[in-house]
Amino acid sequence: NFLNLPQNFASVKEKEKPQLLYKYLIEKNEKDVLMMIKQIEDDIDEDVIKRFCKDADLCPMYMVRVYLHQLLHNYQKCLSMFFKVKIIRYNVFSWLQEIQESIMHQSSNTTCSYSDMQELVLKNIGSFIEMDTQSTVLLCDSWFKNDYYQIVNAIEKYCLEQKQNELCFSFINKVIEMRQTTIQEEYMQTVISGANQVGPSEKYKRLIVKLMNILCCKKYRKLAASYVAKEYFPIDECLEICERE
Repeated sequence: NFLNLPQNFASVKEKEKPQLLYKYLIEKNEKDVLMMIKQIEDDIDEDVIKRFCKDADLCPMYMVRVYLHQLLHNYQKCLSMFFKVKIIRYNVFSWLQEIQESIMHQSSNTTCSYSDMQELVLKNIGSFIEMDTQSTVLLCDSWFKNDYYQIVNAIEKYCLEQKQNELCFSFINKVIEMRQTTIQEEYMQTVISGANQVGPSEKYKRLIVKLMNILCCKKYRKLAASYVAKEYFPIDECLEICERE
């Protein structure tokens, strides 16, 4: 077994074989090539990197291709490759974390600013949600300081109209699921303190109201009752939306 493939390779499902082949035949060589590029990147100019890109396009070393485009500041190209190439798709979240750390440690005259990358993330938000909603929530925590409604606004700005409700529902539902304890605690604090308005903080309330608007649509209507039954849902706003719809 000179390729060092697993003994059960023949019995592996066909759709899983490309991932295994990538792991056992390419990944180690790819790491070596990446290490070599990183050692010389400060000594080569843009034209050389572009020639490297052309050569890399002919081979399946996808992370090498991503890194070369990263050196050229073609970040949209990098994201497009992650979304398109299934084998490296989930590397996008760790890659963005590395980019974030890199930008934060660079001088203010860097080619790509933090706000530029934020805008790029927002423009591609639909692809992130479709790929992994939970990781997208964590992405929002990291890049947008838990401003979840900024993601909702981006969906409405950049995504196809016919997909907006589906993407918003998927994202908001996951936020509520992941932040359930916080939402419940905020609600209970207002109850205990005898506040005039009982419920979670405005950050989550806005999401819940948006979710309620979506639940009134025909596709989601059968789910509405189970959500409204949650004690922290703002009753007055929910009733108003139901009556209006």
